[in-house]
Amino acid sequence: MFFDQSFQQQLRRISTILLVVYLFIYPFAIVLVALDQVPVWGTWMGGALLILQGALMGMWLTVRYHWYGAVASGLILIISWAVEHIGATTGFPFGSYSYTDVLQPQIFGVVPLAIPFAWL
Repeated sequence: MFFDQSFQQQLRRISTILLVVYLFIYPFAIVLVALDQVPVWGTWMGGALLILQGALMGMWLTVRYHWYGAVASGLILIISWAVEHIGATTGFPFGSYSYTDVLQPQIFGVVPLAIPFAWL
């Protein structure tokens, strides 16, 4: 079975390592942003940290709720992307807005990949 004990242990191990990495990087990122000292090579970190946060939540949901958590995570990612895509292209339901090129990559050139992970 896909969500057997071994899979859960492996997912816990991976998520623990990723959480430690996140907890190490995040304070430095906050200080650099607050002091407006983000180096040019580090501009991608904001999107990467959002994706990492969402991935950690998706892993937690999967470990905690098994396939229900995995399905919920997938649905949240898909629905949030769809809502953001509709919103950015039509103005509904949030009003007119768009994303800049700062957060890359962008899904179909409209919604940054990090945005659905932020919803998760």
